[in-house]
Amino acid sequence: MAGMSGQGGSGRRQGGSAQAGSEGGVVSPSSELVFALCHELGNLIAAVRIQAHLLDDELGSKELAVASVEIEDLSARATSLLALVRPLLSPAPADAARVEPFALLATLRQSLEDRGGRGVRIELEPPPELPPVIGDSDVLHHLLLALASHAIEGARPRGYVRLALERCDDHVAFVIEDNAPEREPLSDWPHLERRGRPLTCAIADDILRKRRGRIEVSNEDGINRIALHLPIADP
Repeated sequence: MAGMSGQGGSGRRQGGSAQAGSEGGVVSPSSELVFALCHELGNLIAAVRIQAHLLDDELGSKELAVASVEIEDLSARATSLLALVRPLLSPAPADAARVEPFALLATLRQSLEDRGGRGVRIELEPPPELPPVIGDSDVLHHLLLALASHAIEGARPRGYVRLALERCDDHVAFVIEDNAPEREPLSDWPHLERRGRPLTCAIADDILRKRRGRIEVSNEDGINRIALHLPIADP
C-alpha cells in the first residue's frame, strides 16, 4: 500500500502554486493544498478498502493481525491529514496558545508506539530544559504525527526514526530524522509532486507561516531531517 500513498516524491510539479478557479478566479495556495490533501485522503481510504477486501476467513492469525495493523495505520494517517484541513483554511490565530515542547513530543512518541513501530526503532532524545512555544497543541500533534508516519513507512524494516528538540535563538525546533531512502531528495519538496511526504511538508510550511514558524528540510549522509521551528512564547 505504500505506493498508493506516495512516500517519496514521484515527480516534478507542473505549473505554478496557484491555479485558475472555475469562475476565472485564482485558487489560493492553501486551497490548492486542501485539494491535494483530499486526493491523498482518497488514496488512503481506497487502500483501507483494498485491505479490508483482502481479509479472508481462511487467513491465519498472523496474517489477520498484519492486515488489521495495516488498516489501523492507514486509518490513523487519514485521521491526521483530515485534522489539518481546518488550520489550512483558517487565518492566523488571534490568540497565542502556549505549548510545552517535550510534553508534545512525548505524546507523539506514545501515539507512534501505540500503533506499533512496524519494525522501526523510535528514538526520543531527552532535550535540555526548554521554554514553551507558541502553537496549537492539537494541530502540532497531528502535523508531527503525519510527518513521523511517513518516516516510519519509509524506514521500515529495521530502520529508525529519531525525535528531538533543539533551541535555535528565539525558536524551538521539533526534529524528525530517519534513514529512509528517497527516490528524490526530500529537501527539494517545494518542486516535487504534491503527494506523500512532500505534500505534508507543504502543509506544514503553510500552517507554520501563519504562526510565525517555519519548516527546514535536509538530506545529509543518507539521513532525512525535518525540523519544525516555532517561536518561543513570551514569559
